[in-house]
Amino acid sequence: MLEIISICLNIITIGLTIYELFSKKSSNDTKQYIQNNIIQQINPKYDINVSSAPTCKLDSVAIKNMRWKSERITQSAVILIYVSMAINFVNFIKRNTIHSVTDLTAIVYIPVRNTMIQLSIILILLCIIFIVRGWNKQQSLFSNLMSMKYFTLKIVVDIFAIAGLALVDYSLLEKINTNIHNTFYLMNIIGWPFLFIFQLFWIHHTVLKIYKLVPLSNTYEEREKQLFAFLPVYIISILLFGLTIYTKFF
Repeated sequence: MLEIISICLNIITIGLTIYELFSKKSSNDTKQYIQNNIIQQINPKYDINVSSAPTCKLDSVAIKNMRWKSERITQSAVILIYVSMAINFVNFIKRNTIHSVTDLTAIVYIPVRNTMIQLSIILILLCIIFIVRGWNKQQSLFSNLMSMKYFTLKIVVDIFAIAGLALVDYSLLEKINTNIHNTFYLMNIIGWPFLFIFQLFWIHHTVLKIYKLVPLSNTYEEREKQLFAFLPVYIISILLFGLTIYTKFF
């Protein structure tokens, strides 16, 4: 039952994202203005027709109300992701307890692993939706992927994260527990929960970026800040994948 609820929440999340990015809003200048802003944040090189600019003032009540509605839709999607993760985490803990897994590390770590696999899959799907919406037909394939590099890289590193997490099982945890004083094994056991936190930071900063609640990347200083906001989750995913391979097979 819990799995069905979680799947339904994930479907609603994807549906809200598609609605916000792909719903036809050309009949309303205010809605079109908000959507154009979001698209340009996804792909800064996306060409927006000047004629689509709203005829009303940017600080008008209509603009503020539409921005509020758009932000709440996105926040609702993020909340649904968190609720779905919580449901899965509780379900995985119950499942491990039922199967008489008495090792505390496994009881906590395996549910974290399964929850993170689910989170990575959802983020990959959402990143694909973002890339499709921000795709500029006037750009080349490489240029589009580079313009939307935050989402492109996220897909790549989450694939590595899923592969690494899929290799984590109870036998691997037993191996880690017997070598807990080894630096590589210790990094492996504590690294994945840290990656989970960085995943949440990535979601938070992406939402801020889409709605222009963080400075645009016009200066080197601002680009540096955004780079450090995203870079840790990319590096840690690849690093922990390598550590998991090392821990499991060597």
